[in-house]
Amino acid sequence: MELVTAEASQTVAPRRLLWTAHAAVWLLALLAARLSRVGSQLEVHITARNNAEIAPDHLRMILTAPTTEFKLVAMIGVLASLVLALLLWKPSPRALRWLTASIALIGALVYVAGYGMR
Repeated sequence: MELVTAEASQTVAPRRLLWTAHAAVWLLALLAARLSRVGSQLEVHITARNNAEIAPDHLRMILTAPTTEFKLVAMIGVLASLVLALLLWKPSPRALRWLTASIALIGALVYVAGYGMR
């Protein structure tokens, strides 16, 4: 009897830990999406696309490297939030798992809209 209860208690995640994990995924998705928006806005001003005012030469030289890093870090954050949302799918209540998956998907869509699928 003790063996069965020990196994059963291992499969159920504590509620506080589950909520913390979901909140962490939400924060990761939102911060990665925000970073991608900032990076794409910088890239627009560096390249003067979409009728954006071009940044001065000295500023473009400074900002060229961080935009690539913003793009990479934002992509890693968005992909990580999607993976974590999938990992949290099974042990979560229905509404919480759909909310987390939606927030992670919105973060991915913001990334794609910011940088485009090139």
